[in-house]
Amino acid sequence: AVLFPSEEHCLEAIFQVLFPDGQMLCRHCNGQTEARTFGSRYAYCLNCRKTSWVTADTPFHGARKLRARLATIWLMEKGLALNSGCLQRVLEVPLSTAWS
Repeated sequence: AVLFPSEEHCLEAIFQVLFPDGQMLCRHCNGQTEARTFGSRYAYCLNCRKTSWVTADTPFHGARKLRARLATIWLMEKGLALNSGCLQRVLEVPLSTAWS
């Protein structure tokens, strides 16, 4: 079984860790946000109508290729240390992504 079959599944996993009760609060006014669609990176505040991003103020802020990043974290948790060149080949990502 694939742990994270898509970028959307990665976003949902991050969302569940950050907001275990499933409710994201607005980063601007602390108000309640409207329901997000599956895999969405943001939600709108019902109070101030500003956008709150799921990955803001996290190590994933502005990151693309979340599958590669989560796979790297998983490998590190298992005690595997790989250099960026090896990660590039294993995860099939550009060297710049593997290095960051």
